[in-house]
Amino acid sequence: MKLLLTILSALIIAVFAGIFATRNSGVMILTFGEWTVQTSTNFFILFIIVTFVALYFLIRLGIRLLNLPGQYRDYLDKKNLIRSDRYLAGGMMAMIEGNWTAAEKAFEKGSRYSRDHRQLNFIGAARAAQKQGELGRRDDYLRLAHQHSPDDSPAAGIAQARLLLEQNQAEQALAVLTRLRARYPRQLEVKYLLLDLYTRHKDWHAVIDVLHELKKAGHQDADRIRSQQLKAYAGLLQQAGDSGNDKVLARTWITIPRAFRRELFLIEAYVSQRIRFRDHFDSEIQIRNVLKKQWDENLVRLYGFVRGHDPIGQLSFAEDLLRGHARDPVLLMTLGRLCLQNKLWGKARMYFEECLSVRPDPEVYRELAVLLEKQGETERATDFYQKGLQLATVADRVQGRFLE
Repeated sequence: MKLLLTILSALIIAVFAGIFATRNSGVMILTFGEWTVQTSTNFFILFIIVTFVALYFLIRLGIRLLNLPGQYRDYLDKKNLIRSDRYLAGGMMAMIEGNWTAAEKAFEKGSRYSRDHRQLNFIGAARAAQKQGELGRRDDYLRLAHQHSPDDSPAAGIAQARLLLEQNQAEQALAVLTRLRARYPRQLEVKYLLLDLYTRHKDWHAVIDVLHELKKAGHQDADRIRSQQLKAYAGLLQQAGDSGNDKVLARTWITIPRAFRRELFLIEAYVSQRIRFRDHFDSEIQIRNVLKKQWDENLVRLYGFVRGHDPIGQLSFAEDLLRGHARDPVLLMTLGRLCLQNKLWGKARMYFEECLSVRPDPEVYRELAVLLEKQGETERATDFYQKGLQLATVADRVQGRFLE
């Protein structure tokens, strides 16, 4: 349609030009110094038009020639972009399929043609090289990834830290993550990687510091952070108990925030370590105060191991718990142990046997076997030892199947 209008316009202009030329056949005389040129008006007008058109196309041609190098560069960039995308996609597909050799080759070729994604290609090639066990090539690719890193981007460093962690190169990973943490204090992925690293190596003080930063940032569920904090504090108590110094354990417990010291999980962790030492009378009072307010099976179990100042009173308190928890197997086991503390052999035996009637337990079989052995019932004691061992073996097998 546009071409048709152009042709019609040209014909109309030609018609009017012809009419004008036939009605106006004047003469043009041009003088240049001693030179004089005489021609018709129509020829002069035609000459001007042809000259203008020729100049226009010559100028357009010159502009095209000047722009030719840039257009060629644009063509090459477009071609390289297509190649880059193809190799990057090929590398990703090979990586998903586990074909690490092909993935590395694709990423390496892609880095030659890519202008904006060279870092991504080098990171992919580094992972592929590590999967092949080529740590030297991995490090070379990582250096190139750092060199082609966009301004103020931690991507190369994070990728390097992940690869180091996967290879169990903890010291190198820690060095990288520490630098990233200092340079990018608000980068959450760096904090998560540090949290994983510190947890693996049971650096509980560092874990608590990172969790505090995550809580302050407000980008993680508060309940999840609290749960991780409890595990970290429990880890500190474990380490304090392993030190063999009850004063270290006491100091560690006091340094834990008061709000956490009220948590049953931490009370259990603390008492579990406290009973490893001779003088732990305060643990009996601590557990008793909790059980007066609420029932906790783990604390009931631990109550059978603590040694209070008043063993008879301790047994009496535990027997009072039977009113609300009659035939509870954990409570019955604890009562049996407390009777042993008070040298009430017959009563201990009664509680242990009642516990076994409710729920067989390897620990109770062992306790009862030891008691019977002391009372001279060797054959029956041997029978209970065997039953306890069989039950423990079966439990270990079942647990192993679930963990497979």
